[in-house]
Amino acid sequence: MEMIKDMEEKMKNAIILLEEITRKRLENREISKQNYGLLLDAHLSAMACIGTLLLNNSMKPCKTSDSISSRLALIASFVQGIDLCETSISEGLYAQAANMLKQELETIAAIEEVISGTRKDGKTPNVKFVKWDMGKIYGELNKVAHVSDKKALHPLYQIKPIGNAQPVSMVPIYNKSISRELYSIHVCFLIQIGKHLIDLNNELYEEYDSSTEYFMLIGAMKRLEDEGFLSGDTLQLQ
Repeated sequence: MEMIKDMEEKMKNAIILLEEITRKRLENREISKQNYGLLLDAHLSAMACIGTLLLNNSMKPCKTSDSISSRLALIASFVQGIDLCETSISEGLYAQAANMLKQELETIAAIEEVISGTRKDGKTPNVKFVKWDMGKIYGELNKVAHVSDKKALHPLYQIKPIGNAQPVSMVPIYNKSISRELYSIHVCFLIQIGKHLIDLNNELYEEYDSSTEYFMLIGAMKRLEDEGFLSGDTLQLQ
C-alpha cells in the first residue's frame, strides 16, 4: 500500500510538469505576438489567400489529371500542418518547428517537381529549385531537426550559467531572433503554397478571378520585406 501511495503521489509530478510546459508555451506565444510586428499581417494575408481559394471552390466540380491530383494531395498535406507548425514556432518549440518547416519545404519542392514532370515516387524532393533560394536553409533546418549539431541545438535549451555549469531548461525558452526567423520562413512557404493554389484554381476553374488573392500574397511579401526578410530583387512569384 505504501508503494502505491508513493506512486500516486509521484504521478502528480507528471501533471505538474505538463502544466508548467503548457504555461510556458502560452507565455512564449504572447511574447512572440508582440515581437512579430508586420510578420503577423503577412501571415494573415497569406492565410486569407489560402483559405479563400480552398473554401470558395471546395464543392465545385472540376477536371482532373495525375498532375492535379498529386498537387492537391501535397497541398492538403501542407495545409493540415499549418497550425501545428505555427504553434511550434510561436510557443518556443523550435526543434519541432524545424522538423515541420523542413517538411513544408520538401512539400513545396515536390509540387515544383510534379509541375516540371520530374517527380519520382519514393525520392526526397530536390529543394534547391524552390523559389527565393529557400533551399539554402534546408541544411540549417536539418541540423536542428535531427539534433545533430550542438552549436545549433544548445541555444534552444541552455539557460544562464551557474558557475562552470551550463544548465538546460525543460520548458520551452523564448528566443526572439530564432522565433522571428522561423516565423518568416513559415510565411514564405505559405505564400508559395498560396501561389500554387492560385495556379491550380486557374487551371481547374477557368472563370475564377483570383486577382484579389494574388494581391493578398503581394501584400504578404511586402510586409516580409518591411520586416527585413527577403529583398525587393527576390520578391517574384512568377
